[in-house]
Amino acid sequence: MKKLLFLSCLFTLIFACKDDEETPITEPPVQTSLTVSSVTPTLITIGNEVTFTVNGTNLTDNLSFSVTDLNNVTEVDGGTATTRQYKGLASGEAGEKDGTLKTSTGTTIHEFKVSFMNEIVPSVDSVSPKTAFIGEVTTFNVYGNNLVDSLQFTINNLDSIKEVSGGNDSLRIFTGINRETEGIQNGSVVTNEGDTLLNFEVNFSVNPSTVMKADSVTPKKAFLDEEVIFSIHGQNLPDDLAFNLNNLENITSVASEATNLKMFKGT
Repeated sequence: MKKLLFLSCLFTLIFACKDDEETPITEPPVQTSLTVSSVTPTLITIGNEVTFTVNGTNLTDNLSFSVTDLNNVTEVDGGTATTRQYKGLASGEAGEKDGTLKTSTGTTIHEFKVSFMNEIVPSVDSVSPKTAFIGEVTTFNVYGNNLVDSLQFTINNLDSIKEVSGGNDSLRIFTGINRETEGIQNGSVVTNEGDTLLNFEVNFSVNPSTVMKADSVTPKKAFLDEEVIFSIHGQNLPDDLAFNLNNLENITSVASEATNLKMFKGT
């Protein structure tokens, strides 16, 4: 009887131990930490569609992104666990607005601020000078407000136009040359988006100081068969100036470096 009771207890103990060996050990789930390190940009312009970039770790694709007065918010395709992008249309009034990033269950994981500013609209008041000389490089000053460095400056028949340094948001400086077209030429200042800020006119003429002209020739009398030296008085007279006189032979130039006097001799 005692042997039977001992065997029964032993059998029960063996099966109990076997059940303990087959029971799996369940590990606790690994907790992943969702963090946000930055949200950019922090300064945006009202009326523009803006794309925000969220950087962090373990960023899921079911996060809720919102900013006060940012409408039609959608997530941009291509997000990863470290970078997500959201776009929306900035509206409302200028000022600092609150932004939040929440999980799908509504838990706020990050709060931030975004400054909304009114759109900066450039304007042009005037362009100077209104007159310029043909064949000379001219500097044109554009005066206005909120002038950006991507303005397009054009004048009909003005070549080699370029913006030069020294400008700011109220002054932009351009240079160019009209090589040969005289008279009034139309010009314009246009934004990079194609909006015309100002139409204007510039009158191009020949610089009087560069005009070549002969004012007088002396002497007015000469003797036959005698060599005579003729003097030509004028302005901007070139070295290759030609001189002719009926019945005057063997005409040659007499050396002169002056631009207001050229001399020739002949018989």
